[in-house]
Amino acid sequence: MKRLTTIIALLLPAMLFAQSQADRAPVAQEQGTVLEYITKDKDGSTKVTKQEVTSVKEEDGKRIVLIKDRSIEEATAGIPPEMYDSISTIKYVITDNGWYVDYIGYISATLKASMMAVENASGEEGMPEGLDITVDIGESENPVFPISMKPGDNLSFNPISIKVKISFISMSSEITFERYECTGTETVTVPAGTFETYVIEEEITNKAKAFGLSNKERQYSRTWYAPGTGDVKSQELDKKGKVISETVLNSIVKKAE
Repeated sequence: MKRLTTIIALLLPAMLFAQSQADRAPVAQEQGTVLEYITKDKDGSTKVTKQEVTSVKEEDGKRIVLIKDRSIEEATAGIPPEMYDSISTIKYVITDNGWYVDYIGYISATLKASMMAVENASGEEGMPEGLDITVDIGESENPVFPISMKPGDNLSFNPISIKVKISFISMSSEITFERYECTGTETVTVPAGTFETYVIEEEITNKAKAFGLSNKERQYSRTWYAPGTGDVKSQELDKKGKVISETVLNSIVKKAE
């Protein structure tokens, strides 16, 4: 017993350190918390969105956080009700020294929902009902980000490739992080409060193919991340670095005890 007590005493500081590290990941991690954002584009129009932390679980040394976008319309034509959660909920996975967004799961679900919408819209003369939808991710893995970053940190990741197929029709998406760099730290004041943040600039290329057509887009963004909260401010940029739209955290409402 004495030996066991000694071992626990030695491990406790490391366990507490790991716990505090996970808490510092830039993700809201308290179940019931609702984050409200306001987006304003260059024309002055505004949009309000809300995200709610619906689940926080510890599994196999990982913290699994589910955040649901409460702003997504639940009447999307052709998409079955059971798929609403999969296309409106993002899964975050946090470990002792890193965190990631389940891009693969989310993109796969979105492509599957699109395929089902096409199938349902085709009617009786279109594709037969009940066809299996297959998802092929090859060797793709979700990019893992450090718990925190400092100015000058520049990360590179392998592309994420996903292909969804139903009968003779397929859709695919390849996401490539061309740039993921921490460009600074900043104390940011937004309507929800004042936060200590680090700034990430990203360039992401998306190659999409569907129904014989292909499209390639490059997105530029700048995001201010706060430990334990997530993004408190973000900007969509054009290729010259000019701001197209800006989103700020308007409020944080936590579940009453």
